[in-house]
Formats: sequence, structure tokens, C-alpha cells
Amino acid sequence: MKNFLSKHAFWILQIIGCFVFTISIYLIIGMRGDMYTQVIFGIGMFLNFFIPTTILRFLYKAFVKMNPFGIVDVLKIIVCIALIVLLMDKLPYYLGYVLGWVAEHLGAYGKLETDFKSPKPNGPGKYIGLSIIITAWTMLYFLIKQFRKQYADRLSRLDLKHKIKQAQLNTLKGHINPQFMVNSLSNIKELMLDDVSTARKKLTMLSEILRYSLTKNNINTVLVEEEFETAKNYVALLDTGSMKKHFIKFDLAPETLKFGMPPMLLTSLIEMATKHGIYKQKEEGDVLISSSLVENSLKFSISLNSKITRTSETEFLEKAIIQRLKLLFKQDAVYEIYHELNRTMIEVMIPQGTDTNDLTTTTIS
Repeated sequence: MKNFLSKHAFWILQIIGCFVFTISIYLIIGMRGDMYTQVIFGIGMFLNFFIPTTILRFLYKAFVKMNPFGIVDVLKIIVCIALIVLLMDKLPYYLGYVLGWVAEHLGAYGKLETDFKSPKPNGPGKYIGLSIIITAWTMLYFLIKQFRKQYADRLSRLDLKHKIKQAQLNTLKGHINPQFMVNSLSNIKELMLDDVSTARKKLTMLSEILRYSLTKNNINTVLVEEEFETAKNYVALLDTGSMKKHFIKFDLAPETLKFGMPPMLLTSLIEMATKHGIYKQKEEGDVLISSSLVENSLKFSISLNSKITRTSETEFLEKAIIQRLKLLFKQDAVYEIYHELNRTMIEVMIPQGTDTNDLTTTTIS
């Protein structure tokens, strides 16, 4: 219904305007005769305004350009108004013939003969009055047209911003690190010489991660339990072929599994804690990944027994995480890294109740 009203706004407004015009004439000149006489006369007055304004609208659409709007277009409008005024002056006379045969059967012929068919001398007052009416209609027409154009431009800008934002998000999403892919495939290849069954399982895990990354590319939130399955596969592949044993443990609260979070975010946080954390130290490392609910937010805590090594790659990954959270949740999301009792803590707070799969525009500073 809303789309219908928007698409046919001019027709609807024109019919309403003509109806109001007809009622105004009734109130100004007063009507005599029975109901049939008044109805036929009203139809005539309605058509006397509807037909010229419809023709005028088509003339404006054909000859007057809104952008750019210059002096030539002003002259065209003046000529169109003059033509329509002349038409409105003569149209009642010709409408009388069309309505005459109806009026004869209803006993209203005398009234129509007087008001529609009998030519009357026209003074300048009538032309001035019609010119004022049509000029007012023209101003209203272009005002509505300009309003609709601005509204359409605004929707177009919003849609463009939405697409730009979605493109930014797709770029910032934690896609699988190419180095991780190369290392995983290389390790699986070596593992196939000794343990084909395990190698197949690892290959299946890798394919599941790739499938998840591709299928969730245009989705902004997934369930924690979906992300958890991918994160487990990611962790299982991290230590493949490693000479050192690193302990990576999940402790996700069951009540958090049905909440929403950005896809591939957890793997990005694990990459931060492993590749840029425990893998940089000589001794064995451990990482604890936990989740909890804090008021209306989902909280992820990653604790590791190592500092985060700051490199350009680390800064890029961290900036991508922060920008992505900011695009999705504005200032409501939190990302923090701090040290506590010889351990590094990475915490992320993800607000709930935001429909991030239908983004609104956000200015990113």
C-alpha cells in the first residue's frame, strides 16, 4: 500500500485537489436543483479542472527540465500556463455537449445549458483568476516534485552509504590468513605420509573453515555456537606440525551460545592471542577463551601467558577488529587489551539487540 501511494502520489493528489476545487465552487456559487443536477454539474466542474491539469502535468514532464532549471524553462512554464488558461476558458462549453445527453434524461439540461454550453463574454478578470489558480497549481506541482527528488536522492545516498559500509565490513571481516592456509596445507601434506586418517580429518576441518568464511561473507552476525565450531577447527589446525605444545582451552558459558556475534571475530581474536602472542615466546603457552553475559552485552575474554608482540601486522589486525565493531555497533562495543597478574587479557563486549544485518549509516571518524 505504501509503495502504491508513493508511486501514484501525483495522481492521488491531483484527484484530491480537483475534488477540493469542485467543492469550493459549490460553496462559492451555491447550487440549485435536485441531487442529479448537482452531481452532473459537479462532474463537469471536476473534469474542467482535472483534464487541463493532467495535460499541464504531461507538458511539464515533456518540456520542462528540473536539472538544470533555467530561464528557458521559466518561459516554457509561462507558455504552458497560458495555453491551459485558454483551454479552461473554452472547455466548459465543450463539456456541455458530452454531459448534455445525460442531463436531458435527468431534467437538468436547462441548468447545464446555462452554465456549460452558453458562450459568455470573458473579461480580463476571468483570465486573471484562472492564471492565479493554474500558477498556484504549478508551484505546488514543482514543490512536490522537488520534495520527491530530494527524498529519492536521500534514499539513494543512504543506500550507497549502506553498500559502502557493507563493503568495508566485508573487507574488515577476519578472512583466513593466507599464511595460515599455506602452513595448514603444508602440515597436512606431511601428515599424510604418517597418518592418513588424521590428515583427512584436518583437511575436512580446513574445508569447513573455508566454507564458513565464504558463506558468512555477506552476513554481519551469526550465533556464537556457529562461530565456536569454526574456532575449534581453527585451533585444531594451529598446532598441526608444531614441535611445541600450546594449550588453547574454551570455556564458553552455555547461555551465550544462542547470542549473536560477528562471524570470524573469534578466529581473529585467537589469531591475535596465538600468532602475535604465545607463538612469539620460547616457552609453551596457554590461552583461555571464555564467554559470559554482562547486562545486555556478550563478553569474550581471552587470557594468555604472553605479551602481544606489536608489529605492523598486529596493528592491522587490531585496527580491523576495532573498525568492524565500530561499524556494526557504533560506540557500544568495547575492545580492550591489558595486563593482569603476568597475563595478557583481551576483552570484547558485543551489545545485543542491534539488527546488524540491516545496517543504518554510521559516520566513522
